[in-house]
Amino acid sequence: MKAIFKAIRNTFKSRGKKDIAKEFEFLDTEEILKGIKKSIENGNALLDEADILRTNSKYARTFALCQLALEEYGKMYLLFTLAIDKLLDNNINYNEFYDDYISHLEKAKFSYNHHVMSFKLFEENTGNKFPEKFIENLEYIEQHVIELNVAKNDSLYVSLRNQQFIVPTDIVTEELANDIYNIALLRKLTAGAFANLTVEKLEGTAKLIKKGIT
Repeated sequence: MKAIFKAIRNTFKSRGKKDIAKEFEFLDTEEILKGIKKSIENGNALLDEADILRTNSKYARTFALCQLALEEYGKMYLLFTLAIDKLLDNNINYNEFYDDYISHLEKAKFSYNHHVMSFKLFEENTGNKFPEKFIENLEYIEQHVIELNVAKNDSLYVSLRNQQFIVPTDIVTEELANDIYNIALLRKLTAGAFANLTVEKLEGTAKLIKKGIT
């Protein structure tokens, strides 16, 4: 047990916010690309585990893991944006970037707000088109992302509502768990397009953006 805590202390020793934020400044495109792919892999793993809980009627925790998976997909978008900004030599505030990177709410926002980019990449890579209903549902969810983040906390902890304590199972129904699972599953499908990114594709995207700007 002592060895475990020693390893944890060594990992986080002398690493303040500015130190960690500065690390992003020195990342090259290849390493950012690894971060994108690892975020996708971890999001997929969270979703797989959420499905195990869902099939065993553990709906509150299903909701929590699905929301965490969506946050990991949001991290993917953040890193994609970082890579493009670096390639374009844009001015980057790394402290602000790091704040977004560790913020549950901001990652959730990125996940929902960038679904159009995902749709386009997915359609280009597969030739498939998304039903309009899916897009409408995601646009509605995008407007309520703060409520979803609160619901994630409520799906894990006892909360207080109208002077009454409520357990997660009182809040998260089977229908709600299935809805968030299907949304996360859709995001997993679109994230697959980012899993196929290469350094050359990122550089090509940056060139197209630069050409459009100039």
